[in-house]
Amino acid sequence: MKKHLIQIFCIILLLYYSSTIAYASFKELWKGNFDYKIEKLLSIDLNKNGINEILIGRYKNLNLLEWNKDTFINRWQSPEFKRAVDFEYYEFNNFLLVKKYNPQNKPIIPYKYRPIIPHTLLYKDGKYVLKEIEETQIPSWQGEKYIISGSFKKRGAHDVIITSEKAQEFHLYLREAKPPNKILWKSPFTIYKYGVVPLFGDFDNDKKIELLIALYKETKVYWISPKGKKFETKEIKKTKSHKNTYIFPLSSSNPERYFKTGRSTSKDFDELFFIDALYYVGGGPLFRAVWQKERFKVQAILIRESLEKDKGGVGYENLNLADIDNDGLDEIIISEIRGDMVQTPEEPRISNRHDVIHILKWNGKEYKKIWTSQSFGAITEVLVDDVTGDGKKDIVVGNEEGEIHIFGQN
Repeated sequence: MKKHLIQIFCIILLLYYSSTIAYASFKELWKGNFDYKIEKLLSIDLNKNGINEILIGRYKNLNLLEWNKDTFINRWQSPEFKRAVDFEYYEFNNFLLVKKYNPQNKPIIPYKYRPIIPHTLLYKDGKYVLKEIEETQIPSWQGEKYIISGSFKKRGAHDVIITSEKAQEFHLYLREAKPPNKILWKSPFTIYKYGVVPLFGDFDNDKKIELLIALYKETKVYWISPKGKKFETKEIKKTKSHKNTYIFPLSSSNPERYFKTGRSTSKDFDELFFIDALYYVGGGPLFRAVWQKERFKVQAILIRESLEKDKGGVGYENLNLADIDNDGLDEIIISEIRGDMVQTPEEPRISNRHDVIHILKWNGKEYKKIWTSQSFGAITEVLVDDVTGDGKKDIVVGNEEGEIHIFGQN
């Protein structure tokens, strides 16, 4: 009997460690250099073959990588524009807007405020074509801009959209995703100047999806719940430790990279993960927040390392959540900034960047690092998605030098 118990125990250990090796083992599938800093990455199936291509945004160029048998091919490259080019993806209707900025003389205007010549990227007759479009073809609402889409009915669906007014002090609108995009809700609160991060999820395990809205440079967080055909809005109360501070500190630069929702410990409710990069040069520590009664309980996962520890670790950024091993729970994929902190008269900066990627998994008691990559220089973008069509998540890394590294699971 004792012998059989030992055998069963050994089998359980073998299964556990073999599964750990399976999801923690990645190999580099492809590496390329595009000369300019990688500023944006998007996974999108333009050619409708069931395998996502990788759209790469740089300052003056766009590139499209496509998986072909056992390697990636640079299938399309835009001409080099005289001014900046950017893209925006509308998930609710699968529309890709390519924004080519108009040349401007005087006065000098920041690119994000300059007029654009709208284009879209199409797959036609076996080729990718950048086509100029009319302003009327862009999903738009009078005096409002698109923020994000989601659903109160089903995780991953996109049947409602969130827009905001174009003003210094503005409201949010919840609209139906289908035309004529009827307004369902207008925020009873106003937001001053800075942005917001809206997140859909079932945070309180009531089997209903809520909408959480965190504001940049505000101590307030709002919780929106559907009540029949109306929506209830309440402000999340702060704990004593949050008395005069932000509940979820948000960075003003690309806050969506620092704030995500997912299910890493349970399949029944959503958790919040955020990086406190508001006061830090070079990323910041990573936190997890779980709803308990009327408040979120915040727990530190990865703290800011001192320069003497962990090979010069400074902080974390580029937060992603994805089910790497297909067990129904999300893993945390995050980049760690490593380098030398240099004090200057203006502000500190980081030199000798040799950033890495970590994957963390909940083991029932704590989050453990199950994989750490090689160093990549200064990482700018991390994309996690299936870009090879094998049903497994891949990791795409872009850096300041214009390099792309793509890792697939063994």
